[in-house]
Amino acid sequence: MKVFRTVLLYLVAIIAVIRGLTAIFGGSDFGTKLEFNKAELYYTKSVTADEAKRLGGYCIKEELFSNNKLSTQIDKNNGTYQFRMVLKKGSENDAALLQSAKLLADGMSREVFNGAKVEFYACDDGLKPVKLMASS
Repeated sequence: MKVFRTVLLYLVAIIAVIRGLTAIFGGSDFGTKLEFNKAELYYTKSVTADEAKRLGGYCIKEELFSNNKLSTQIDKNNGTYQFRMVLKKGSENDAALLQSAKLLADGMSREVFNGAKVEFYACDDGLKPVKLMASS
């Protein structure tokens, strides 16, 4: 019985280490990653690869994906596309940025997603929404 308990404790410890390493080295499932210039665009299983590529092309055209490092994600929930972008803390309240987010959400809806609703979220480094900045 003591051997079984010792083996079980070792297995639990190994699983904990593996989970920790997975979290540290990219275990967060942001989706499939595409790169456009220096920008990262992750897309979830609810978005097609073609939609993600069209979005990347649109973001290049609008100079959102230029030579700056940027992390973004596109998801879809109940027919609404959710575009998430990592922003510096506090910038989600900047008036000019809010206006740009609205223009981008409207353009994404019109030019990429055939008129479907698009929500634009400011996110933290883990791509967790901090604020809904705009909606088409």
